Amino acid sequence: MKKLIYISGIVSANLMLLGSMFKVQHWPGAGVLLTLSIFILCFIFLPFALLSSYKNSSPRKYGLLYLITFFVFFIVFIGALFKIQHWHGSLILMIIGVLLPFVLFLPVYLIQTRKDKNYSIVNFMGIMFGMTFVAVFSALLSLNVSRSILLNFQNQYYFNQNFVSNVFIKNVDVSDQSLVLQKSNELCAFIQSLKSQMLLASENNPNAIINSEVNKLDNSGIPLQVLFNEDKNNNLEELKIKIISFKEAVISSDKADSDVKELANILFDVSNKSGENGFSWENNEFIDYKLIVVLDALTRIESNVKFVNNELLAVK
Repeated sequence: MKKLIYISGIVSANLMLLGSMFKVQHWPGAGVLLTLSIFILCFIFLPFALLSSYKNSSPRKYGLLYLITFFVFFIVFIGALFKIQHWHGSLILMIIGVLLPFVLFLPVYLIQTRKDKNYSIVNFMGIMFGMTFVAVFSALLSLNVSRSILLNFQNQYYFNQNFVSNVFIKNVDVSDQSLVLQKSNELCAFIQSLKSQMLLASENNPNAIINSEVNKLDNSGIPLQVLFNEDKNNNLEELKIKIISFKEAVISSDKADSDVKELANILFDVSNKSGENGFSWENNEFIDYKLIVVLDALTRIESNVKFVNNELLAVK
């Protein structure tokens, strides 16, 4: 049994380390490695290790404590796995996993060991430290963006994408609006290029049918790679320049009334002045955000361009 315990412990620890590394780097296979490591930990290492410890104790006592220990560890690790993998029920498991060590394990531990002189204050401090670590770890893990929030961004992204695809202008004279049309076409084409690069890098089809789920929608590395590519061309800065150029073209147009100019100033304000939260436009929209959030931001800009362009050209 000891050999099985040692092997399963080493394998589980190494798989968990590799899985965590793969998850941070957004490499394929992270979910499989983490799932396998926690499966081995919960169904092989923990039960056999606790059973071996119980059998080797003399006299054999604290059976209930061993069972409670296994149950608590099982819920904590399974809850963490569900949260990392964005599976349904993760929130409930995480909440239970935070509470169980304090409301179940601790009372049983104190009751069972209160008369045993071999359990010193050092043991108790170690137990409390471990429980605090588990609670903090679970709380920090819960701060991660949930899948439901990411899916809400995905739905908004598709809504804006539908608007961009379906908006059209009819019965308007565009002969004197060549500059506005030129700038809007340049800006929209550049945004489409950025989105295509991000979708390709994340193994998505840029021409996929709308409402198909986006792969790697929680990846935050790919947007940064595209916005700041390896050639050291700052695509984010170029995007900002094109937005300003389009806004200036709209404002300088003879057909732009005060409402259209004010709308353009509001929708395309990319100035470096800090907002209410103290961050610049770049930080508020793109920096360190998930893939689906950045895609939604880019598509929102594109839809705003189409909307303002449509409003301007429709003025008689």
